[in-house]
Amino acid sequence: MAMSKAERAALNALKSGATFAEAMDTLPEPTPEQLAQLDENGDYILSSNSSELTTEQRPALRQSS
Repeated sequence: MAMSKAERAALNALKSGATFAEAMDTLPEPTPEQLAQLDENGDYILSSNSSELTTEQRPALRQSS
């Protein structure tokens, strides 16, 4: 997925030393449709046919003893 001009501007602001809040100010407010795609944690809700793995499907990290 390509970055929008606003996303690229925010990234460049961060690279130039802006704070996160300053960089976020360059982005437009999310639309109601975009907000509807997020869960309570702000993560995108994946469709059931998505090829991305959910937390439950990811392999568990091996813990060294």
